[in-house]
Amino acid sequence: MNFHDLIEDLRVFLGADDLFEMANLDQDDTGLKYSVWVSQKGTAPHHARIKVYPEGPSNQGVYFSVSVSDDPVVKRKSKGLKINKIPQRNINKVFEFVKLNKEPLLQYWTDQSMSTKKLLDMLKSV
Repeated sequence: MNFHDLIEDLRVFLGADDLFEMANLDQDDTGLKYSVWVSQKGTAPHHARIKVYPEGPSNQGVYFSVSVSDDPVVKRKSKGLKINKIPQRNINKVFEFVKLNKEPLLQYWTDQSMSTKKLLDMLKSV
């Protein structure tokens, strides 16, 4: 079962469209070789961002955050990540994903009633 099927099954089972305040996206969703985490604002004190897990979802302690904007930048990295070990072309691909999907990512960030399924339907892969 893939991620989309799991979300749809949970949505139908619970009768809700907005089950999650965060979503874990994989290569099928993004076109990136990394696992990506996106969230809704909730009570976060920072601007919209995505978290990128270069070692995949099994190693959640190693990530870097990228701002969701017209000019994305790496905002933060975990202590265990050596950002200089990640090829710049891969980081640029993350930036390309953010630019291409800025509007749906910002909509998901600000609209607490937006479902994860709707976000997934709106995202474009790089």
